[in-house]
Amino acid sequence: MIQLAIFNNDLDLLSYLIALGEDFSVKSSTDTEHDSLKTTAFNIGHSTFLYALQSNYPHLLAELIKRTGAGIPLNKFAKASGVEATEKPKYYQGLSVYGKKRKDWADAGMNTAVYEPVEYHRPPLLEASHYGVLDTVEWLMSDAPLRCYRQFAGSHADDKRLQLLAKSKKGFEGFVKKFLGTHSTLALHSAVIAQPSIESLELLQYLAEAMPEALEAKNVDGLTPLAVAFDLYRHDAAKILIQAGADQTARTKGGKNLVHLLLEHADVEEEKHFKQLRVMMDLIDKRLLPSMFVERCSQDPGTLTPLALWLRTAHFRNSEWEIKVLQFILSYSKGRELGLLNGEGDTPLHVMVRTSNPWRAEVVLEAAPELVNRENAVGRTPYEMAEDQEIASMCFGPPVINRGSPSYIHRRGQGRYNSITDVAPHDFVKPAKDEADDGEPAEYKTCWFLVKQAKARLEAEGKSKRRLVTLSEANVVAERIAQAKASRTRHGRSVMREDGSDVGGEEAEEEEEESAIADEVSTWMASAARWDGPWNIEQE
Repeated sequence: MIQLAIFNNDLDLLSYLIALGEDFSVKSSTDTEHDSLKTTAFNIGHSTFLYALQSNYPHLLAELIKRTGAGIPLNKFAKASGVEATEKPKYYQGLSVYGKKRKDWADAGMNTAVYEPVEYHRPPLLEASHYGVLDTVEWLMSDAPLRCYRQFAGSHADDKRLQLLAKSKKGFEGFVKKFLGTHSTLALHSAVIAQPSIESLELLQYLAEAMPEALEAKNVDGLTPLAVAFDLYRHDAAKILIQAGADQTARTKGGKNLVHLLLEHADVEEEKHFKQLRVMMDLIDKRLLPSMFVERCSQDPGTLTPLALWLRTAHFRNSEWEIKVLQFILSYSKGRELGLLNGEGDTPLHVMVRTSNPWRAEVVLEAAPELVNRENAVGRTPYEMAEDQEIASMCFGPPVINRGSPSYIHRRGQGRYNSITDVAPHDFVKPAKDEADDGEPAEYKTCWFLVKQAKARLEAEGKSKRRLVTLSEANVVAERIAQAKASRTRHGRSVMREDGSDVGGEEAEEEEEESAIADEVSTWMASAARWDGPWNIEQE
């Protein structure tokens, strides 16, 4: 009924329903209650308060706060006040343990269920920003909410929770001020996560002007509002933040820059998403792109460039889109990162050969064929890796005639069958046309075929010189692997700093404990939709 009154913007009905609730609350309270924090104040519940925030009616929100004190965790405040309730229950007070009554022990012995109400725990400003409601956000940023809570405290002086807070050092008003201002610099982040709409963009524009200090504020994961916009592909939001002066060089706690965040989820398979990827990349200052494509993040296995991160996280069902996105990345990076080693000591081509991905390898070899002779940290080239894989693929036993294990792998069709008798007869016949140089049909290109072809071209041009791994590169990779192994041995996990170095001992435990704490932004980011709001592409 209260939500219906809010939906209809009916202040009279809302006041009447709250009055009824207050009346029933008084009648339902009894003297037999042993909870020292029991109150007769009417509680509307946090879901109704959230509905009021979302409805964007500040005058109704003010009425709810003045009459019910909604939106703040009063029970939590009372317990954190440091003032012990002195009022004793009328009947059994519980066990005495070391001179102190333990009501909780007595309740446990009698299998008495202790009711703990679910209280609203997020600052209203962040919730309203997440809903994208400008009028309510503007009201919450004024001193009006504090006046409403002060009025609530004045009209409920008999509330035991308020009495405890009044005796504390901070006082009721001190607790309210602190709660309302908690994580206030994350309001801009919350507005970016809001469902894209004209209203949410107006709110974002307002917050960027009203809270300029929040432009560079970071959440627990080190995300700035601009980083959130790039991670979620919110083009219009990112545009507003850049125009407001947001720093495009900021990096996350794990060392990811804007290009890392953009490519981490760039496993696109629709034309509209590819357009979104392009317009997001074009928002970045072109003077920054050369350095951003070679910056590293600490995501496992460490020291990953944006391209290396994309290779590790992107999963495609269609190789055509995979090639298209890779070509798009190289068109911006100009291949500067192709010769860099990741935390495992491999270049991107080494990774492609090891994972048997000829579609990606073909694009890289077209851009930088000399990489077939580039050694990794252990001194192996992609050519040698592909050659070893090809030899290993030939080392199977005789084909199995009967069904069972092991299965038969037919190389020409790249298929796996239960028995050689399951293979279609035409798969054993070589096509008359489109034969490759090594006898394989062109449509069945492998990494071995591609690197062998690239090496032959280099030799014909007199450019077959082997590029050796430097001692510095090998030492860095070896040191990282040793530190990661030692950290896992001591603690069962590895913690990385922003610079990619490993952390061990008590320092690792502290950093891991800190990183485990989620704030509002990280919670909402987990469920936020990417590629949301394709209408902004149509506007472009």
